[in-house]
Amino acid sequence: MQMTEQDLKSLSERYFAAWAAHDPDAIVALHTPDTRFWTHMGGEPVVGRDAVRAAFAEIFTQFPDFTWETYRVLYGENHWILDWALISGDIRFDCLDVVSISPDGLSHVRTPSSTRRNCRRRWGWSRDHRDSGGSASARRCVAG
Repeated sequence: MQMTEQDLKSLSERYFAAWAAHDPDAIVALHTPDTRFWTHMGGEPVVGRDAVRAAFAEIFTQFPDFTWETYRVLYGENHWILDWALISGDIRFDCLDVVSISPDGLSHVRTPSSTRRNCRRRWGWSRDHRDSGGSASARRCVAG
């Protein structure tokens, strides 16, 4: 079943609120049991709710002042793309994530493109594509 854009917006708002609360339990409640999560630090994906919950808890430990600035959220067929900056104290880096949603409305796969620089190199996407015309370019990140 394909989710509507309104369904995706509602789900993403709940997901972002759980992250803002630094609540790993609330975050993983929005993930499928077999969820896959790649961190922006590289490496292999973390698989399964328990492992993903531990990864989220580690993020909040590593970045106690974790917050973010959202540049934009693009909604597509059963996914959203989050263009954002991680902020914690003096640390700030730009990120681009693709969050795939399962038919039951839970996050199944979160794939970061690490940084927009990597996405630019791999798919030709750039910060200049922030207007509505950027959607097609950003969606190339999904296909990659």
